[in-house]
Amino acid sequence: MLNYKGYTGTGRVNTETLLLEGEIDDVDLYTPYSGVTVFELITNFRLAVDEFITGKTLVHPTESGVKRCS
Repeated sequence: MLNYKGYTGTGRVNTETLLLEGEIDDVDLYTPYSGVTVFELITNFRLAVDEFITGKTLVHPTESGVKRCS
């Protein structure tokens, strides 16, 4: 489980894309994040939380799923 600024999220392996993926728990907006490494997943989770708090959503769909821009 990931924790940051009072928000939680989880990570899972997508066996089709070989990415680690997750979304912020218990919020009304779909807030996905992903990464190739655990470090990248944690970093993108924190970016997702910061973006959610500020109302900015920097998420762009790709062929393999969702890519979070930094």
